[in-house]
Amino acid sequence: MKEHQETFVFCLVSLCGNLLPILLSLLYYTANMNIWSGWEIFYNDGQFYLYSASLLTSTAYIFYTYKVRNTDSNSILLLITCFLVLIVSIFYAWKLAGSNNDLSFIRVSSIAVFILTILLYYYSNLLQNKKIDVIAAQKKGVQEILDKL
Repeated sequence: MKEHQETFVFCLVSLCGNLLPILLSLLYYTANMNIWSGWEIFYNDGQFYLYSASLLTSTAYIFYTYKVRNTDSNSILLLITCFLVLIVSIFYAWKLAGSNNDLSFIRVSSIAVFILTILLYYYSNLLQNKKIDVIAAQKKGVQEILDKL
């Protein structure tokens, strides 16, 4: 349970830092409501794609560090994370090139990917915060060897 608490606090602080431009913008618009034009200002230029890409790269590194085999769950999560980084980058480039001006697609895709990014980011940091009982792991390994004999 302590790992979850540490991970939650770390992710919250990290998200606040990553989302500081949005948070400061909200503060600015709160003080100047007469220039508020709606929530579109936060997603119509693809900001959430960039936020997702920045969080996904550190997530991918953690999954890479903790993978044991190419078929374990961390390796699969690493592949999913790398795929998401590629997709997010393509969507942002597509938006930047002016090829995609469909705001409903940008809103849904960028926010959906960002939510998935937060979940992957949390899990990767939880993985990093887990403390391993070395003695118990050694006993389990020895027991598995003995069971096979």
